Amino acid sequence: MSKISLLPLGGQDERNKNSFVVKVDNDVMVFNCGGKIPVNSLYGVNIIIPDYSSFLNEKDKIKGIFIGFPTFENHASLLSLLQIVGIKTPIYCTEIGKIIIETFLEKKYWGNSKNIKLNINVVYPLRPFMVGKSEITPFLISNSIPGSVGWVVKTNDGSIVLMDEFIINNDRSRIFNSQISKIDGITKHKTLALLTSLGSVGKNKNFTTPNHKNISFYQSVIKKSPGRVFVACNDSDIYTILNLAQIAKSLGRPFSIYSNTFMNVFSNIVKNKLINPRGLNCIQISEINNSPNAIVVISVTHEQLFKKLSLIVDNQINSMILNENDIFILGTQLVPGYEGHGAQLLDKLSKKNIVSYTLPKTILPMMASDEDQKYTLDKLNPKYVFPMQGLYKSFVKYEMSAAETWVKPEQIFFLDNGEEITIENGEIDPKKKTYKLVEKYISNNGIEEANNSILFERQKLSDSGVVFLTLFIDKESQKFINKINYQTYGIITKIESNDKMINEIMDNFKLQILNYVILDEKTGKINHKETKVMFKKIISKMFEKKFDKRPIVLTSIIEID
Repeated sequence: MSKISLLPLGGQDERNKNSFVVKVDNDVMVFNCGGKIPVNSLYGVNIIIPDYSSFLNEKDKIKGIFIGFPTFENHASLLSLLQIVGIKTPIYCTEIGKIIIETFLEKKYWGNSKNIKLNINVVYPLRPFMVGKSEITPFLISNSIPGSVGWVVKTNDGSIVLMDEFIINNDRSRIFNSQISKIDGITKHKTLALLTSLGSVGKNKNFTTPNHKNISFYQSVIKKSPGRVFVACNDSDIYTILNLAQIAKSLGRPFSIYSNTFMNVFSNIVKNKLINPRGLNCIQISEINNSPNAIVVISVTHEQLFKKLSLIVDNQINSMILNENDIFILGTQLVPGYEGHGAQLLDKLSKKNIVSYTLPKTILPMMASDEDQKYTLDKLNPKYVFPMQGLYKSFVKYEMSAAETWVKPEQIFFLDNGEEITIENGEIDPKKKTYKLVEKYISNNGIEEANNSILFERQKLSDSGVVFLTLFIDKESQKFINKINYQTYGIITKIESNDKMINEIMDNFKLQILNYVILDEKTGKINHKETKVMFKKIISKMFEKKFDKRPIVLTSIIEID
């Protein structure tokens, strides 16, 4: 008999930063350690990641980190997790996953340094291995990244099945194959718990396949476009990128990929003979401007896509200067919150007389629709179901769809981030233990900054500006020297009338400065710390009266001989 605990740290009732913890007796396994990029500016925050502080007292129990679908949403906080649990913690992923993870970390944090050696273990479909006392078996799932896997964790009370994005796909594809039909052979028809991505449930009542197939759409546009064709898509959409490579090959047109991470992945796919590169003319990014009929893929994360495209459309990237003979295809379905970005981009292209196309809404992402979910439930007949990686409204739709299967509503549980539920001896304890989680912010230089006050200060900097104030005092007499250096940023427009008002503020401050000095009661000398606080308050108020803004004031007091 086993004691099993399930604890999501991210991805519940939100998009991205997926992370789910499975505890089997004393063995702790972490499935995914993702991140998300803030849609709205958070003033220097680059990535938002889950709170891993609960692992601080369980380092020795963590047996492995599992990343079966290696997207940014599933691996972006790996380094932050390893810093807590130990850099030598085993990581289990596919060969392509290994390339994606190492490329991401090298580009993002390591530069050219190879000093950090991760303990990455490449797994292969249907080849079981031991992690702690648990047997783990990976199995292929079909989604936008070839060779992605789900996981079967065997326990004494039945198996736990975990799946990220998937579709039921019976195509005989070498690289987008699915082994969901073989899970029963692994679990011996005894699935204790199914942890599955919510996918596109509620958006399409049928199976996703064959409506995920997009090659005909791209062929029809590209064939009638004699000039260059630029296609923008997510960097996790390898399915689309390979289709475009196939089209370029068949038409004898140059092919290029503009991506921070994907070229290494593409080279690996070619190296492992997952596609036949013969006849494919791959060109460097530097050659794009000199190639009049190239097919160019622009591939970054969805959150960064429109920022990158805006730079390209504004001709701020010298290696890709657009002209009126080019065709542009937005090859991704817009998620809520990005519709405005898409409309703005297409408007810019129109003003440049560049013909643009958007992916038809009839073409679906490689995510499970209603029938995919129902097929999986009926196939596995799990005792308990825990939908993950999606908004609560999608969970409600999942419950409605599941009502048409053998699974009853009381078997389905939604866990919020930080809610832990226990299954002991095969029976669920409905009482949940709650951990207080705080989103962690990673700055642009890779440093974790969890303090909300930092964001508040940055927001004030953005909204109200900053004043740098330097004052000088005679060390011996403790009197201020009649000299104040100051600089202002982001407060007002630099015009003569405004500069005059700032000078008036500083002249007024000089006249009153002795009224605001705070002396140390014991030494009689100026108390620098308390005096700077007082100066900050006074200067802020003075600026507020003139400009209706209270800037941040950073004060330095320098003693000179």
